[in-house]
Order: sequence, then C-alpha cells, then structure tokens
Amino acid sequence: MQKLLVSEPSLSNFEEFSSLAKEVWESGILTHNGSKVQELERRLKEKFEIPHLSLVTNGTIALELAFRALDLPKRSKIITTPFTWIATASAIMWQDYEPIFVDIDPKSLNIDPSKIEQALDLNSNVSAILAVHVFSNPCDVEKIEEISKKYHVRVIYDGAHSVGVKYKGRDLSQWGDITTHSYHATKIYNCGEGGAIIANDSELAKRVERLRFFGHDERKDIVHDGTNAKMHEISACIGLANLDMLDKTIMHRKLLTIMYRHRLENAPVHFQLIDQSANNFSYCSIIFDSEETCLRVLGELQKIDVIARRYFYPSLNEMSIFVEQSCPISEDISHRILCVPCHDRVTIFDVDRISHTIINSL
Repeated sequence: MQKLLVSEPSLSNFEEFSSLAKEVWESGILTHNGSKVQELERRLKEKFEIPHLSLVTNGTIALELAFRALDLPKRSKIITTPFTWIATASAIMWQDYEPIFVDIDPKSLNIDPSKIEQALDLNSNVSAILAVHVFSNPCDVEKIEEISKKYHVRVIYDGAHSVGVKYKGRDLSQWGDITTHSYHATKIYNCGEGGAIIANDSELAKRVERLRFFGHDERKDIVHDGTNAKMHEISACIGLANLDMLDKTIMHRKLLTIMYRHRLENAPVHFQLIDQSANNFSYCSIIFDSEETCLRVLGELQKIDVIARRYFYPSLNEMSIFVEQSCPISEDISHRILCVPCHDRVTIFDVDRISHTIINSL
C-alpha cells in the first residue's frame, strides 16, 4: 500500500496545466509579470472579492515584503505567536526585527489577544503584531484591531493556511493592514511554490508592487529599496489550473474532518475549537492527553504507512535561535498534537482505519 502522507497537493488534470504552460513556452515570456501572472492575480481577486493582491515567489518573502511595505522601524519589535511554522518568526529576524512571542489560546490555538496587550504594556518599541490564522482558524480579528488602534501598532496576518476562508461575510484577508498567503505545494491551494501579499490600502498595494520588482515605479525609476520577488509564469500556470479545484477540495476536506471528529468523539482526545462556517479544513489536528500517548499513536500510524506530523513542534520559543521566552500553553500543546492526513487522496476508508488505529493505541 502506498504511504499516506499528512499533506499532498491538490492538482488539476495534467492536460490543463500543460495547455497553459505550452502557451507560455511558445510566447517566450517566462517571467517579468507575464500574462499568466496577471491573469491569476485577476482571478484570485475576483474569487476572493478583494481589491488588491500581488503574487510573489513564496509565502516567506511575502511576510518580509509586508514589513518593508509598512516601513516598520528597523530593529523594532514584532509580537507574534510561537505556535506556527518557523518561517513566520525567521522572516521577522531576517528583516532585522526582534520577535516577541506571546502565548496562545488553548482552544483556538491562535495568539491570545489578552496576552498581546500584556506584551505591549511590558515592551517598548513594538511596531507590529504578526498573528497567524492557525490551521485556517480565524484569529480574534476584532479584538486585535482594537488593540492595534489603542497602541498604534500595525497588524499583519500570516494567512498561509487560510486561503478561501470567509469571516463575517468577507474574505479573512480583509482584516489587518496586510495579509500574506502561501501557495506552497503543501497548502490547500497551490502554485507549486508561491505566495501573495494582500494590502488593504491602495497606496500600500502600490508600494508592494514596487518592492517586489526592485523598487521600480511606473516610469522605471527606482523609488524604493526593493528586491526580486516576482512569481514566474510556470507557477502561475499551476495556480490557474488548480484554482477551479479549490471549492471541491475544501468540501472534501470538510467531510474528512467531520468524519475524524465523529469517529473519535468518545476517545480521550481534543480538537481545535473551530467555526465550520469560517474554515477551509486544510489541516486536521488531534490533541492527546500526553506526549507519551502522542508518540505512541505516531508510531502505530507509521506501522500502517500513515505519516502524521507533529505540527507545530517544538514551540518556536523553545528553539535555541531565539531569546528564551516563556509560553507554557504553546509549549504544552506542541508536545501533544498531531496532524493526520486530510487531503484529496484520503478516503472515508482511510479515515476509518486511521481512527481505528488511534483508538486502539489509546
């Protein structure tokens, strides 16, 4: 039996991609804001009903450009969550800012707004809040907006997981100053590799456009200290081919998530608290009562060729690259959580055998 990985890309028929790629090949224009990148930007803005979106090479550089676009003071501090992939925090350090880790809410797994306020009261020179919609679960965006106005700090959302999520009738990317997306192959919508910056202000969006292309303005004058962050045409072709699958993929993963939760409802496990109307079900995480149990389940799943992953382990504040900061809730949950396969190739039969294995392990 083929191994079942925790995440696999949702892919269109190869013919759909190859037809688009053939057009690019024949045009001889492989990059430089070509027609396919422009088409994908237009279609994404239409689908998500948003005014501004700029495609870039990946989700990490999207974060780095977000800091640049907001012109945050160098060597200032950015409040963020320790319960996320390393790219969230490494982007902060790479751009010469200092990450201040704030603990998470044990139910939502998102950054705790009350602890954001505590960190702002304790730290001077904080320029921004970088919050993550963990596993596509929306942060408490209203409370974070209140805090940002009270303390005069900018808000960036790492929306790597949250593509296609609506919150209170509008796309989740429309909260905060900037939201970044990742279109990496492991994400629910992918371009193979890619990302986007969604700025909620027209002037800010123009600045992003310039920064991603060496700082050029419309007259080709260099007006910013920019970089080369353009998505190329082949990635855009992958994105165009895969875009029509997104809604179907979300519905399938929703069904899988519901089935996992139903099969395990009487088991001694916990799930992230979510609102099914504001989620894309891109990850199915299970929280166990102890690390010992978590590791035992992980080993038993490997025996049936199911590759689960400890997302996110360890809590970033425990990594030696960062100055030691205490986040006990994140530390605790990171030791006890597993993400199980939840993607297009997973069937109801797979959910049954994975759930059965977990129950037997317990």
